[in-house]
Amino acid sequence: MNWNGNQKQLAELFVELQKKGWIEKIDSNTIAKIFTKTNSIKQYLKPAQNKSNKKVTYDNLYGPKYEKIFDNISHCTKGS
Repeated sequence: MNWNGNQKQLAELFVELQKKGWIEKIDSNTIAKIFTKTNSIKQYLKPAQNKSNKKVTYDNLYGPKYEKIFDNISHCTKGS
């Protein structure tokens, strides 16, 4: 598939889908195989663990100047 956005946006899309319960886990290898121009996607999707609250974060994706565009995706309600 040809993704028309940039790699950070594609990575954010999958992070938000997982965070909101639409997908179980993110497989960066599969994403890289399916989408074109994804040579850095694995770097953006590399999770880090916040030591203070043990939450998974994506520090390589969300920098201080990154503006989220997919954060308004609603939570999945299973079975609806």
